[in-house]
Formats: sequence, C-alpha cells, structure tokens
Amino acid sequence: MYLDQNDAVKFECGSLKLEVTNGAVEVRLDADTLVSLTGGGEVKISETATDEYLIENRGSRTVMLIDGVESITDTIDGAESWTTNDTVSQTLSGAITLQSVESTSTFDLIAPRLVLTRADGGTPIVVIPDSDGAFEFTNLMPWSYEISATANGFMSVGKTEFPVGGSPVTLFATELRAGIVDRDNIVNIRDISAITASFGAAIVGRVDGFGCIVDMNADGVVDVRDISAVAANFGSMSPLAWP
Repeated sequence: MYLDQNDAVKFECGSLKLEVTNGAVEVRLDADTLVSLTGGGEVKISETATDEYLIENRGSRTVMLIDGVESITDTIDGAESWTTNDTVSQTLSGAITLQSVESTSTFDLIAPRLVLTRADGGTPIVVIPDSDGAFEFTNLMPWSYEISATANGFMSVGKTEFPVGGSPVTLFATELRAGIVDRDNIVNIRDISAITASFGAAIVGRVDGFGCIVDMNADGVVDVRDISAVAANFGSMSPLAWP
C-alpha cells in the first residue's frame, strides 16, 4: 500500500486500485493515473507491463511505501518500480473445536466453516477446517479483517476489526458451543424441549421430523451428551465473541 504523508492517497496492492481521500473518486489502475494531492504535488502511477507499475512522486511531499499496517519500509522521492509480486502477503491461522464432538469423522459430518472478510467489505473468503479443527487463510493483504466460525446446531463465534500486518497471525483457539436446535440463535426452553422429545431416538442427518437439529455430536442417536451440551448453554445467544 502506498500512502502520502497525510494519508491522502492509498495504493492498494491486492486489488490494484488508487484510492484518493481528498475528494476525488476511486480510480482503477487500468491506464496511467495521475493524482493531485491536497496541498500541492502529484503522484503518477503508470502500468509499464503486466502487473508492473512505475510510481512517480512529482512534488515536494513525501510518498512512503509501507509493507503492513504501520511498518514503513521505503520512501519514494523520485520514481520507483513495483510489481504485484512485491505484495506483502500473510497467513492467518488458528483452530476451532465443537462442544461434545470428539470424533474427527463426526466433526467433518457437521462441517463447520470459517468466513474471513475485510473490515471495509469485499468478497468473503471461506475455509473449511481440517478434521482436527485447524484452519489457515493464506495470501492475505495487510488490512483489518473480520472472521466468523459457524456450524449448524452451534452458536457462531466472531471477531471484528483485527489487523493482519507484516507477520503471520495466529488466533486463540475457540470452541463453538452447542444449543441452536431450532435455529433461532438463542438457547432456550424450546431447544431443550425439542431435543429431550427425541431422547433415545436414532437420527439421520442430525435433524428430527420438524427440522430441528437434535443430534448435536452427529453420532446418530440423541442421548444424555446431546441434552447436557444444550442445557449447559441455556440463555446464551449467538454469535459469541472470539477470545
């Protein structure tokens, strides 16, 4: 990302765009771009070849090349070449568990997923964790992100506005808690009533005849472990905060 000294211009490597916050509109870099800076001076970005650019600082204001949220690595006083291969990318990793689920095969059957989105919007990135709950997002641009972990029958867990910068990020491990039986995002008496009504029953696909998720741990039968898991979270609401 390129910033002028007053954050008037941002050159975002990942999506190849120039963002001007001094009143001009956002400009895609599909042709030569010249931007006048507030207070004087210009920055010109030219595409010299596929995925290769020339950044020219035409004025007295300092234009700085940064590799993360705050880490400054270079100052552009005249002109400098840049390619998309120079983009600083990082990984985000962690692990999730599902309450009352101990088998890797049933973990896969429940099929939790993680969704990562830039805090300012954009296309979500979806990752399916490994059978042991480990997950990893790769090739991330330094930015502020939001993440959520979801699984049918469990309260989702989310984290907002956290930075991914110049080094890999590892989130604290977190557990998705059971109890969303009737899919209304709160664990209440209706959930407990629905699951106890199926006690001892063999269940296919985790749901009863009314579409409620009653087999929490996906082992094919509703037993005391399923009921206990739901009852332990009575009164809780989804989503929960990622630690």
